[in-house]
Amino acid sequence: MRKLIVLFLLFVRISACCAQQADSLVLNYFSTDRWQDLRRLYEQKSDSMSKESKELSIAMLHTAFDTPTSALKPLKKLLKHSIEVDADTRAYLAFSQADCLHRMKENHKAAKLLKQYLSKNRSEISEKVILNYTEMANFYEDQANEGEITLETTDIPKISFLLEDVGFDEYRSKVVIVNGSIDGKSVRFLIDSGSSNNVLSRELVDKLHLPISANSISIEGSGTSSSKYTFAKEVKLGNIHLNHLPFIISDLEQSSVDKHSNIAQFDAIIGLQLFQSLEKTIFDFDKKVITTDYQDDGTSIPNLSYSNTHNMIFLEYEHKGYKLTAIPDMGAQTSILGDSYRRNIPKSSLAKELELSYIGYGSEVKETKVLQLPYFELEVSGVRSKIPGVLAYQEERFQDLLGMDYFSRFHKVIFNLRNMTLRVVP
Repeated sequence: MRKLIVLFLLFVRISACCAQQADSLVLNYFSTDRWQDLRRLYEQKSDSMSKESKELSIAMLHTAFDTPTSALKPLKKLLKHSIEVDADTRAYLAFSQADCLHRMKENHKAAKLLKQYLSKNRSEISEKVILNYTEMANFYEDQANEGEITLETTDIPKISFLLEDVGFDEYRSKVVIVNGSIDGKSVRFLIDSGSSNNVLSRELVDKLHLPISANSISIEGSGTSSSKYTFAKEVKLGNIHLNHLPFIISDLEQSSVDKHSNIAQFDAIIGLQLFQSLEKTIFDFDKKVITTDYQDDGTSIPNLSYSNTHNMIFLEYEHKGYKLTAIPDMGAQTSILGDSYRRNIPKSSLAKELELSYIGYGSEVKETKVLQLPYFELEVSGVRSKIPGVLAYQEERFQDLLGMDYFSRFHKVIFNLRNMTLRVVP
């Protein structure tokens, strides 16, 4: 009998230890936007999680894998319960609710929810978080007043594009340029899946006499800055019309450190919003057309996830058996290995020789250590390939990117935000 009691107590202790370990991992993945890791953990260890961790996982997985309607109820439930997180994290959960409503094109509700939460809990939340989420609430309200974004087309969406050469020497690559229009005026657009915002040059905003919002919004780039924004009544790309599309206003500096570089000339950037509006976006590099008309195998395992912190999608891929993440950035001419590569690949497997490179942060120039890899092997959606001459930055806060030096090698690239998958077709 005593032996049975000892075995039972040992089982209870082991179960409690497993639950604590699973809960700790949930919070770790939650705080670092590691949604693919959280998805696998939930599939394998959900029975070991506490009720609170399980609810948090469910809410954030719905958010990250683009089912905002399903995320609303568990997010609301979390905020009602006394979840053991700090005030800023609770504010983030409120923002996640608002972001879901925003993606569902219910911006009036999103603005109201976020403003009410901030007003009620202002004394507990840090000033930086209040400022950031107040900007987002104002943006939601401005979008609602302008009108919700709509996509109109009389046929299967079809957008012809130009594949223009950019870069210099061994860093030559390509970018996707579309000749379209804003409110009837001709505009050259850079199509950029790695841009969280659509962007217009100040010159074009003045030329088109677009109204500038009284509010600003924080944007990420080489640091964080605040920018004004505007709305275009109609953006025409091929045979589609996007109405009430928001644009950040920027100088869109297209400069280079080398006079022999090829630089793509464009007036505006169309970012993730196009991909979200189309839901399924196929780049056919042979026919040079963007469409939605393509039958794929509909693989159900998502390799894309959505970060509402950055308003970006991230791609999980494999490198020599290691799972890494990167922004699938069709606006970037070259790929970059950054934090994901540096943190997940053992030092013994990294290239040995270091070179020094000068990297600019706005007006500031810093010296940072860079690995020059002869080539980089990776596997996306079961397709293995190599990218030559990739740079791997060895200091923190460099985001991994897969750029056009990778994507332009394929016949087709398929972004499917319905099931959160990205496929490349050789």
